[in-house]
Amino acid sequence: MNFLSRLKILPRWIIATLDSLILFYCSLFGYLVRFNFELELIEQYDAFAGSFTFMVGGLLVMQNTRSYEGIVRHTGFRDGSNIFKTVLINFTLFLFLNFFHGNFLNDRFLLPTSVLIIASLSAMFMLIFYRFWLRNCLFI
Repeated sequence: MNFLSRLKILPRWIIATLDSLILFYCSLFGYLVRFNFELELIEQYDAFAGSFTFMVGGLLVMQNTRSYEGIVRHTGFRDGSNIFKTVLINFTLFLFLNFFHGNFLNDRFLLPTSVLIIASLSAMFMLIFYRFWLRNCLFI
């Protein structure tokens, strides 16, 4: 904890790692909520692979939008709108991938649409929330 008290600027790689972990866990949360915490159904739909895919897609989108570059102690509306843009692009990407994968390959969706909606909404909330929390707790 002493390291965090001396920290003036949070490195970008830490922000990118936290963002990717939040994307993974929000997708896993989406599976849990969608399938009512029934582990057999969650296993059947391969939640870990879907969550990992959602996280990797989010990382690729983050590389393009540069949402991890914001300085946490100056987090504000600009960072929130950048996170919104990142989550929206990731949502749209997976919507098209699901459409292609489900209709043209005649296979089931990469992520069920309901899981995608739950994961995107919870990820947007958590990504914004943790940055404001870090700003208020670490940089006051």
